[in-house]
Amino acid sequence: MLREVRVVRNEDRARQTNEGIENLSPDRAATIQIFCECASNECLRLLEVPHDAYRAVRAHPLRFIVAKGHELPEFERTVSEEPEYLVVEKHPGAAADVAENLDPRN
Repeated sequence: MLREVRVVRNEDRARQTNEGIENLSPDRAATIQIFCECASNECLRLLEVPHDAYRAVRAHPLRFIVAKGHELPEFERTVSEEPEYLVVEKHPGAAADVAENLDPRN
């Protein structure tokens, strides 16, 4: 359980940064560049995401946007696969609880 909490906290750091990026992006921007929201502290991968798709993911506190190959099936399931990224959702349990509590839009 400790590992899954650590994983979500790492992912949430990127999510918080991306929220700042989204807040600075013009509403009319078709796409925004965000950081991969994977569990790796060292990942600095940039992903170009349609602005509307980013907002749709943020409407679900258990969802994160990660680069392909950066998903962790033991903690999350893939809910959408796009050419450049995946949308993953936390499995019910400790990781999901932490993700929901840390969600800046919650």
